[in-house]
Amino acid sequence: MKILIIHNTYISQHTGGEDIVFYNELTALEERLGKNSVYHYTVSNNTIHIPLLIFTIFFSIRHFFAVRRLIKREKINLVHVHNFFPLLTTAVFLAARISGAKTVHTLHNYRLWCPSGTFYRDGFGICEKCAALPVPIFCIRYGCYRGSVLQSIPAALAFGFYNLLRMYRFIDFFFVLTRFQKEKIISLGIPPDRIILKPNFLISPGFAEATSACIPAPREGYLFVGRFEESKGLAVLLKAWKQANLPDTLYIIGSGELPEEAVAEAEKNTAFDEKKIQFLGKKTNAEVLDLMGRVKYLIQPSIWYETFGLTIIEAFLQGTPVIGFSIGTRNEFITDGKNGFLAEPDNLPMVLKNSSNRSDYEELSRRAAEKGAEFSRDTILGFQITAYQKILNGKAKLP
Repeated sequence: MKILIIHNTYISQHTGGEDIVFYNELTALEERLGKNSVYHYTVSNNTIHIPLLIFTIFFSIRHFFAVRRLIKREKINLVHVHNFFPLLTTAVFLAARISGAKTVHTLHNYRLWCPSGTFYRDGFGICEKCAALPVPIFCIRYGCYRGSVLQSIPAALAFGFYNLLRMYRFIDFFFVLTRFQKEKIISLGIPPDRIILKPNFLISPGFAEATSACIPAPREGYLFVGRFEESKGLAVLLKAWKQANLPDTLYIIGSGELPEEAVAEAEKNTAFDEKKIQFLGKKTNAEVLDLMGRVKYLIQPSIWYETFGLTIIEAFLQGTPVIGFSIGTRNEFITDGKNGFLAEPDNLPMVLKNSSNRSDYEELSRRAAEKGAEFSRDTILGFQITAYQKILNGKAKLP
């Protein structure tokens, strides 16, 4: 078995969950199978040249031939693609098929049906208007891709082109991350026998990967980690935090433009007292994990489906319970009152109040760590390698 892992990184914007998963899997596979059996082909959004991209976004001839040469030269028989847009394009799937390699594509988002990848529209909420269309025209109308009508035009036309040529037929199997995501893409037309449920695993530098023991006291405060954009729910959280009026500190890690109401409150210098809310800016992954292990709760208030929720599992691995909205995948990770709390956007203040000063906090922490252990590297990696072998052996019946 020789595997080629392919990924278009997002480094020019931020190092997000997809990039972390890609590097984690690549490192783990190299360690388990050996570097002579695992190859990688990556490009970065740092290299985007806008005038040239307009022509290559439909089909990258350069990457088609480069991937094909690599497969032939190294006798690769399985190609695993993480993100392919916008630089690699679906050309990499065709290159694999022509070269005789099997292909797997991890669905880190919903971009095959929604160019923004989120099924979320700012100012509107959950939106699936483009899902059933051959060309995602509503993406152009609402400027969904990167918040720009101008950038949405080539993105929407590119995905329309992929649909027209049925480029996705060159993908043999899809890795999905949760049961919710599996049911969602089945409803969108992907045959169940081409879907493999394979969650992400995490590597936490400087910490035990899974421990049943709670992080030593004292724990203090609540934590939000994420980009400052509407779909991540920061504005909703800030409003709820003000209403809950807890004595704790809310730590906020991330980057981007703060919600307008957050700026307004900061200018008023009331609810955003430095002891109550601290904006810490962007931090390294190790710094984020360190703080996760010292706060009482992580709050994950995303108001879109999410495909996995890396921060939830990262927090669990530190024995930190999580508070999140009962939307999409969060219901698979958070068991209300057991390892965290589930909320609705309108009752988040009450849930925050109920989470404070819990007499059963140590039990919440222990169960959070137990849940995190389900996503240990050895467990998930072993399943992933078995899935690769079954694909190569033609055994299509997979969970």
